[in-house]
Amino acid sequence: MKTTRLITHWDTEQVITLIGMIDDIREALLYTYQSEIEQYQHQQWLEHQNGNTDNLDLFEDNMDF
Repeated sequence: MKTTRLITHWDTEQVITLIGMIDDIREALLYTYQSEIEQYQHQQWLEHQNGNTDNLDLFEDNMDF
């Protein structure tokens, strides 16, 4: 069975591109997570405004993440 060696030499441009891609992914994940938190907090606020406390969490609406 022939084994192929993985070439691990990367040039500077490839490393910079990879770091940029990782940063873009990180930003997208943070944006998505923040949007979900805001939607959740808004839903909790609406439940509170409507007097429906059945679905409210035990935590305060002003949670700090």
